[in-house]
Amino acid sequence: MGFSRQSYYQQIKAEASVKIRDAQVAELVLQIRRRQPRLGGRKLYFLLHEPMLAAGIKLGRDGLFATLRRTQLLVPPLRAYHKTTNSFHHLHKHPI
Repeated sequence: MGFSRQSYYQQIKAEASVKIRDAQVAELVLQIRRRQPRLGGRKLYFLLHEPMLAAGIKLGRDGLFATLRRTQLLVPPLRAYHKTTNSFHHLHKHPI
């Protein structure tokens, strides 16, 4: 296989703990997002820092973004909309 039995089982255990942590963080995020659906990652990190420490979850800002990406909880950016022309203005229009 190319790796030891010990590393194989360590990897399985690590993946399981990451899934559990992701589920806990996702639940905390969803509690906040029920009230504020488009709240971004940085503000979520600020709001969730204390509850995560209380729950024993040690996770930084980049780790939170990775968790949000894995659980598909990142907020998609809004499409920029620019209104460039107002064809129905009240000013004089030159005849064509």
